[in-house]
Amino acid sequence: ARNRGITESKGEIILFTDDDVMPESDWLEATLSGLEKYHSDACGGYIAPIWETPPPAWLTERFYGFLAVRTDRTDDYPIESGSQAPFGANMAIRRPVFEEIGPFDEALSPGTPSRAGEEIDLYYRLLRKDRTVLYNPRAIVWHDHREQMADLERLLFNYGVSSGATAMR
Repeated sequence: ARNRGITESKGEIILFTDDDVMPESDWLEATLSGLEKYHSDACGGYIAPIWETPPPAWLTERFYGFLAVRTDRTDDYPIESGSQAPFGANMAIRRPVFEEIGPFDEALSPGTPSRAGEEIDLYYRLLRKDRTVLYNPRAIVWHDHREQMADLERLLFNYGVSSGATAMR
């Protein structure tokens, strides 16, 4: 779907989010201004959790990173390694990047044996080409999170599989 979006889109900057995400009203403006201010090739932003009920007591902010949420810093900063890469639920990439490094690797997508990882792989390839990636905490989306332990365990297992698949690629 992401690659189809790239093919069908006409703009210079392509923004991505997920179907279970609600962007803040200024998400587009915040994302574009961050790209321009730092002359970045790509950026990702803060993914805030939506909880239908209070989160379990054991799920503290320390573990939010496993749920595609960055809480470690609140400033803009350049991404310097794939392990810091923003998540696909909140990212923007300039079109020329795809012309240089190619599209998302569809073998690393949900519904495949790798279960996920296409955006992390893309950021690895982007950084290997010395392209700039920014983390922009003002670009905020709200993400619906799993609240049942079984759902969270499945999500974390899938992330583990995808991390291994991405590393192997």
